Amino acid sequence: VLVLCSPPNVIALRDDLGISIVYVTHDLATAYYISDRIIIMQKGSVVERGDARTVLNAPQHPYSRQLRAAVLLPEVATPVPAATVTP
Repeated sequence: VLVLCSPPNVIALRDDLGISIVYVTHDLATAYYISDRIIIMQKGSVVERGDARTVLNAPQHPYSRQLRAAVLLPEVATPVPAATVTP
């Protein structure tokens, strides 16, 4: 069953019911907003995991840095020089 909810509703469900939610997305802005913990995967392998704010504010893996630079997150994104981005 696919249920579409707005991020505030997802947070309310999580907090009110005391449940964990696995949220699979390419939308890092939403992941930053609703997640306590985050796992970054590249080609099916985990490349980075941890506290969502820590990982997205200061990613350690090059792929995580590329993902962060590819989205507009005013509170976390900073441009990555083109020479550091791999295809």
